[in-house]
Amino acid sequence: MIIIVDLYSFRKEPGSFRITAYTLLSLFLRTLYSTASSFQIMIFCVCEFAFRILIWSILFSTLIFMLRVLYTVVRVKSVNLSVMCYATEDLAKVVKSLGTFLDILPYSTKLSTIKAEGHYGDEISILSINLKDQEAEGCAKRIFSHLDQEAIRTILNSAELRFDGSKLFLRFSKFDAYFGKIVLTSGGDAIKVVIGFGGYLKGKSYDDILKEANLIGEKYA
Repeated sequence: MIIIVDLYSFRKEPGSFRITAYTLLSLFLRTLYSTASSFQIMIFCVCEFAFRILIWSILFSTLIFMLRVLYTVVRVKSVNLSVMCYATEDLAKVVKSLGTFLDILPYSTKLSTIKAEGHYGDEISILSINLKDQEAEGCAKRIFSHLDQEAIRTILNSAELRFDGSKLFLRFSKFDAYFGKIVLTSGGDAIKVVIGFGGYLKGKSYDDILKEANLIGEKYA
């Protein structure tokens, strides 16, 4: 006994009638089934099964391609900002300095504070903000958009020292940040920024990583 699976289907929508290529094939096979012999019906069933396998293979290949593209493209996955507030400093002013790096409000809701003791027994507050995915990407782009060409070239020229695996370590002036400026610095009392990247980084130069993440333009070669 030959069992015929009828794959005829259609979708109705208000004011419209759509028939997919798969439905058209099913309609065609349905017509052939009604006039064909048993052997022909078996051939038609095999063709229909092969067509279904082909469709699923195309869908699976498309999914694999999309996942591969998503994995290989470099993107910003995380940003961590941290700064120390000493006993002699105004905590509100230090928090305001951190806010310069963010394009979201209220940033205070993302702020975490850890109390520590300094070398001379004075109290130190370590303030930090952790961002992920879209918020992290927005923060990283905001930082690089405020840097001049000299600062970006400084980062590229010293990238080997600033990168550790998939993370980029930067330091910015806490004093300038209070006045709304993002100024790269090499030491002293600074705001530390760690940018984490996702995607396939192996074999890519540091400037290519920053370009793929849309942090710098093509003019920086």
